[in-house]
Amino acid sequence: MLPFKRPDEPTYLKENWQKWGDAYATRRTIDAGARFQWPQLDHEKINKPLSELLSSASQEHCAYCDSHPLGKWENSIDHFRPKSIPEFYLLVCKWENLYFSCPNCQGFKKEKWSDAPRLIAPDEEGYSFERFFIIDFSTWQIEPNPKASEFDQQRATYTITTLGLRDSKHVKGRKSNWELYDLKSRVGEPYVIDDFAYRYMLA
Repeated sequence: MLPFKRPDEPTYLKENWQKWGDAYATRRTIDAGARFQWPQLDHEKINKPLSELLSSASQEHCAYCDSHPLGKWENSIDHFRPKSIPEFYLLVCKWENLYFSCPNCQGFKKEKWSDAPRLIAPDEEGYSFERFFIIDFSTWQIEPNPKASEFDQQRATYTITTLGLRDSKHVKGRKSNWELYDLKSRVGEPYVIDDFAYRYMLA
């Protein structure tokens, strides 16, 4: 997870997110099993342009685990505060609640939420990878930073568990990406950091 700067909120979202959130909340109040559908503008669902904006902020990497490349953009927006929890119904189209995310992180996260400890957001104020996490290069695992405060370690542990950052897919991916980066570095071959997954290892 690398820090990123969120782009400016698109006008169509700024003008409509409350209306769309109210409509979703009403549907869920009437029918608890109602599924969320992305609203449309000009006969096009808004998740496609939203994905393009969000992906540009993280250089087309997952905002959570930093995997790269990802699959289809239209299926890659995560609701940070889950859309199935009543207190968050109104945030279903809130700009600050939307993140570009891989299917793996979404599959682990699902509708989990905790206020204490709270999931770490990569664009929250004061976030840096080093503040919360370290990489164990002997196991290729992300671990809570042992020098962090107890509260930050609790948040790091919750984030690692909730997003499945100890999954074997990530372990293999970190190892293979590091080996490729190391090879290119040793032979002097040009490379672009954003072409690699798990860029926090290279910082």
